[in-house]
Amino acid sequence: NPHRDVRSNPPQQNATEPAKVRAVRISLESGRSFTVFSEAAAVEFGRQSGERFSYAEQASGVIHGEPAAVAARLYGLAEEYGVGEVLAVTAIPDFGKRLRSYELLMGGVMAVQGSRV
Repeated sequence: NPHRDVRSNPPQQNATEPAKVRAVRISLESGRSFTVFSEAAAVEFGRQSGERFSYAEQASGVIHGEPAAVAARLYGLAEEYGVGEVLAVTAIPDFGKRLRSYELLMGGVMAVQGSRV
């Protein structure tokens, strides 16, 4: 599955935080499917859809760690899937922390690019 959540953590940050991310896949009777991040959200989404539905927890596919390691993993995935571009999305509710995650990731990308030249 090429869809993954990306979190770039400063080295001193608790590395267990991303392990808390749970992906729950909802399948509606109409054939549409969606991913949310809790069982309660899946139940509520299904209820609001007005359709019969089922849901199941999935492996999260979270990529996390020090910035250069995250960037290197993303480059590896791009090569593995044969794509020239990767869209990184962080599921961090706090705007300041989410912005910091992107800044850290950019630093990691610059470090990895420098080592590839």
